[in-house]
Amino acid sequence: MTPSAPNDSRSGRTSFALLVVVALGLALNLLSALFPPIIPEGFRRPNFFVVSGRTTAPGTAQVFFDFGNGIYPDQSSTQPLDSSRGNWTEFKFSLPVGELHGLRFDPTDNDFTSSWKDARLEDEEGRVLHRFSADDFTAGQQIAQLTRENGVVTIVPPPKSFDTTTYLKLRHPVSLPDDSAAARRLQETPRLRERVGALLLAVIGAFLAFKVYRQRTTATAFGLGPSASSLMPPSAAPPARWLELVVLAYAALSITYFRRPSLFVAPQIYVEDGVIFFAQQWA
Repeated sequence: MTPSAPNDSRSGRTSFALLVVVALGLALNLLSALFPPIIPEGFRRPNFFVVSGRTTAPGTAQVFFDFGNGIYPDQSSTQPLDSSRGNWTEFKFSLPVGELHGLRFDPTDNDFTSSWKDARLEDEEGRVLHRFSADDFTAGQQIAQLTRENGVVTIVPPPKSFDTTTYLKLRHPVSLPDDSAAARRLQETPRLRERVGALLLAVIGAFLAFKVYRQRTTATAFGLGPSASSLMPPSAAPPARWLELVVLAYAALSITYFRRPSLFVAPQIYVEDGVIFFAQQWA
């Protein structure tokens, strides 16, 4: 009995699609091995965002840093705000090494008014790398009013707010340095881990690509026509379901690894999972 042509064409289309998916994952993993991105979580934090502030109530301020891949909740630095009843206090938020593209500054986790001035970036020795002006502060979410006067930025949240957000613009990226030999060794460690992980995924991708390609070309190697599927060896049949699932899982893993390798080589507790839920369970 000769199978119908649609089954033959489905086999070819499925194999080709799987081959494209594997090739995509393989390319991403090779890029990750050749050009590993910087993982701020794995580095020392010898640099600082320094700002003087005053508020009428205690709370928490938080800085999120963008190193060219956007802003993520696990790339942040937090400082408690001891109000000191309206006195100016200098706060230092630690920053890692890398090329900084921008900052998100959450001045308070409540609905109390706060004021800020003298915002700047410093290295470990206190050298000023960049100064922000009051005009560099822009309003984000949950801000009723943001005013600038004589270099002081005053932020007024709406009632019952809990996540006030501002952004500090950088017209050009600022390099946050660390010149010590110990720091360079620490920086190289996660890069090496990234390369090794990416190469392992690339080897798996090469194996899957070979297996799918072999299924796709076996029929030609045997000299069989498109209507002779009944004579094909098992490897020339449509790819097994398990192989399709493995290829899709490999592609998803490769895309995730390419986008956020820190999830694999420097995993951390995510946002309130650590500072709230884990802390409560521990207590």
